[in-house]
Amino acid sequence: YSIVSPPSNGAVSSLDSVSGQALYSPESDVSGADSFVFEVVYADGSNDQVIAKIAISSVNDTPVVDNPLLDLVVDEDGDETVVDLTDVFADADIQTDQDQLNYSVALTGADLLLSHSVVGTQFKFQPQPDKNGTVVIRVTATDSENARASEEFAVTVTPVNDQPVAVGSIKPVLVEQDSVDVRIDLDPFFSDQDILAAAASDDTDVLTILGLSLIHI
Repeated sequence: YSIVSPPSNGAVSSLDSVSGQALYSPESDVSGADSFVFEVVYADGSNDQVIAKIAISSVNDTPVVDNPLLDLVVDEDGDETVVDLTDVFADADIQTDQDQLNYSVALTGADLLLSHSVVGTQFKFQPQPDKNGTVVIRVTATDSENARASEEFAVTVTPVNDQPVAVGSIKPVLVEQDSVDVRIDLDPFFSDQDILAAAASDDTDVLTILGLSLIHI
């Protein structure tokens, strides 16, 4: 026995030239039909050529991480960010069996830091108003047979200075001529989100009155 024409999608090894037994090994991630031709030489010198036909059944391949995601840094109150997941994962079945991947995300590390959604192969997120910190995002790709792979990356939302705002009006204050100093507490009439957030972090911010306009009535 001898091989005349080798297979296209695999290899024949350990061919026993006397018994005709051989070991066929398909290539990785290949399914479908294959064949090879072998020749038999008889004792009288005559010969025949025979086609060995092989059916390679498919098995599901687990998705793998192909291009890891990089950590991201965005500004507090920033615009929406879109992360394309198309090339992050690879699955051999997509090319051979028209398999497809579905994506899901899970966030850990900071409650309500981001609003987010997954639309097709795009992960979209935006910082919640006046929120900053770091969150770890776990992206999972799942194929049609529930095999899955996951990848993690971090998103850090850096704080930005918030404009103070007036939250009330000061009622007119009447004082008599030559009276002693009158103290007016201005704290309740202005608000700064950075000061409110300082209670939950190590950041500090203060408001300073730079000037007053006096109106004589």
